[in-house]
Amino acid sequence: MKQRVLLAWPWLWLWLLAATAGSPSSDTFASTTFSSSASSSSSSSSSSSGSSSSNSNSLVSSSITRSFSSTLPTSTFASFTEDFPFPPGHEFRFTLPLYNVSIPENSIGKTYVVPEERMGIKLASPDSNLDIRFRIMSGDRDKFFKAEERTVGDFCFLLIRTRTGNVDVLNRERKDRYVLEVRATLNRGDGKNRVAIMEADATVVVTILDTNDLNPLFYPTEYEATVTEDTPLHRSILRVIAEDADLGRNGEIYYSFAEETDQFAVHPVSGVITLTRPLR
Repeated sequence: MKQRVLLAWPWLWLWLLAATAGSPSSDTFASTTFSSSASSSSSSSSSSSGSSSSNSNSLVSSSITRSFSSTLPTSTFASFTEDFPFPPGHEFRFTLPLYNVSIPENSIGKTYVVPEERMGIKLASPDSNLDIRFRIMSGDRDKFFKAEERTVGDFCFLLIRTRTGNVDVLNRERKDRYVLEVRATLNRGDGKNRVAIMEADATVVVTILDTNDLNPLFYPTEYEATVTEDTPLHRSILRVIAEDADLGRNGEIYYSFAEETDQFAVHPVSGVITLTRPLR
């Protein structure tokens, strides 16, 4: 009697599984419970009837596969690909957290900065058709710069240039460095339906290069000296000093007289004026 009851268990569970196959929640419960019970029944009935147990297990396995498959959402992998186009291990991020670039002062509109290394985001594949946009978040209060994107192969380049139509210009003597916070956004959709699904940030330090755009200035603008008539030749009379706000070679100053004279001479580097002819 016990033998017949044990052998009937698998068929009882098959009947329950068929009766509850209508709803997804019931399928999930039935498939999970049935898997556990079938294993137990198979173990108990194996001692009494090997062939019956084998057939039951075959039917059980087939029913479990059909039941569990019906509970999986069909959009799982499609949704992952659409929302997260970068595969595991390939993050949406800039190649470096900080970039150094330079640009000459007084640059006209649409002049691009020169980076020390390429700036941007490495893509998962060369044929990636992704909508990536770059935007300057902070560090450009006077609106001198604009961020652009350009995709070549498997790399989306970050390009930064001066804006057109800006009345003011970059002036190194006024400000020689800008620290820009740039954000990259991976979008889905277009127009008003555009939605950002990924973001990455980087810092771009812009160094303003000097140009020889300033004239030297004397301070004071007038000098006065008293020279006696018996002053020895080549004696230093006075020294003039001028300053130039430009850097390096652009800031070097050389002195000379505006009008030629044979009575005095000025040293081109030090600005020292000396007597070259007797005062008679």
